[in-house]
Order: sequence, then C-alpha cells, then structure tokens
Amino acid sequence: MSEFESTDGNRLSLEFKNHPVFNEIKACVEFYGVLSDLVWGFVSPTRNLVGNLDSSFFDSMEGTVESIKDVLLGGRFADAYSLLRRFMDTTRMQVYVMHCLRSSRLTDDFDALDTIDSDSEAFLELVERIAQNYYVENVEKWLTGDLSMKVLKPSQFGSATIDELNSILDKTKYQLVLDRCNEHLHMNYYKNLRLNHTNIDNSTQLTLLSQFSRDFRHIYIWHLAHVFTLHPEYMASTDYVDALDCGEPPEEGSQNWVAPVVQEVFDLIITPYSPDVTNFIRENGGMELC
Repeated sequence: MSEFESTDGNRLSLEFKNHPVFNEIKACVEFYGVLSDLVWGFVSPTRNLVGNLDSSFFDSMEGTVESIKDVLLGGRFADAYSLLRRFMDTTRMQVYVMHCLRSSRLTDDFDALDTIDSDSEAFLELVERIAQNYYVENVEKWLTGDLSMKVLKPSQFGSATIDELNSILDKTKYQLVLDRCNEHLHMNYYKNLRLNHTNIDNSTQLTLLSQFSRDFRHIYIWHLAHVFTLHPEYMASTDYVDALDCGEPPEEGSQNWVAPVVQEVFDLIITPYSPDVTNFIRENGGMELC
C-alpha cells in the first residue's frame, strides 16, 4: 500500500464533495453551452461546414468538461487528468484552426476588387486567387475526414498578437499542467496507477483536488484568452442584432456591448486570477469589457 492510501476503503469526505472546483467546472460546462449558441451566427469561411466551426468546438468541450466533473466527483484523479489532457488538446486545436481561418481572410485582395474593371481578365484572376486563399485546404480536408491534423504548439501560431498574448501567459505553468496530464495518461509512475482508486487518505485527496482546480483553471483561462483575442466579436451581446430583428434602430455603440454571461466569466475567473489577460483583451478587442 502506498503512503498516501487509507485502510478505510472508499471515503470521499463532505469537504471533498463541496470543494469549489466542482462549482467552477459546472459553470464552465454551462458557459461553453451558451457560448456555442452565441457564436453560431458568425459563419466560418469553410466549404464543408454550414454555420460556425467554433460552435462545434465549444459543444465538444462542454461534453468533455462535464465528463471531467463526473469523474472527479468519484475521486478518479488519473481519469480526470486524462480527460483534462483531451480538453487541452481540443483548446489548442481550436486556437490553431481559428488562427488559420482568420489568416486566410486577412488579405488586401478584397479591397483591390473595387479598383478593377469587373469585366476584365485581371478581375477574374483576382477572384480566383481570393477563392484559393480564402479556404484553408488542411482545415477542409480535416472536416471531411481526409486529413488527420496534428496540433501545433501554442508558440507556433505565427501571429504577432498571439505572441504578445503568450508573453503574458505563464508558459512554465502550462507545461507543468501538460506534464501532469501526460504522467496520468501514460501512467509514468506507479502512483499514477494508484491515484485512480478512491482509498486515498482525505488530506491527500484535498491536496490533489486543489492542484487539479488550479490546473483546470489555467487551461480554461488560456483557452478563453486566445478565443477572445482572435474573435473579440464572440463577446458581443445580442442587443444589436435583437434590435435589427425587431425592426428597431440599435442603440449607438451597442455592437460593442459585452454579453452578461461573458462579463461574468471575466469577473469570476479571468480577472481575479489573470488580470493582465483582461487588460490585454480590453485594450486590443474594441469591446466594452469592464
């Protein structure tokens, strides 16, 4: 028996079950569900998907995070960390795809269309070039199942804005979380095998739970920081669109209002633990984030 194991069998204390991490994870599940609905109207530049690709990512994360909560409530730390690794991979995949799709639209060719005769050969050549650059072939093949796309490291996204954001985020802490996930996923040590059992003594359980809480929060903040940096419009409330749908003129500046559910995530999670991230998004996103 390992030194941190108990002879009392399965014993998850009330203190364990009432740990704040479970409320945080539950709120995260609900947030990804709401965010999926909020962004659906922003159509992704893809041929093989109708709607918003990020909405599909958020739906998947909603399910993974809910699985983390269920497994963690059972005291299965090794399984919880294995799922956390999946959560990390999904966040990195999404950020990479978001960057690819965003870069494909950042071209001066669209503006050049207005300067060329629409009946000319040069106009047709420009339209063809835009079509080729607009869609990211690797993403299209991944959508159809014709390509298995490996996730690049966060430092390899190749954007000055993302590089600046990553300079704010703690890379060392991110790597430590990744290492812990890998240790449990691959059972690098005997303790990783034993930590999936519920006969761990109470003090060790609470220590592990607090560490997991910090690890989960770090990935959650990392993900939202990148999402709202690449797509600040995803923070928008529905007031502007709702007014148009009702045939009413939108209030001035309402296109920059932040959805209450998004502001709440900043108030409860991002700002208290990573105020530099909030300041960065506030200064670069153009939205009225408090």
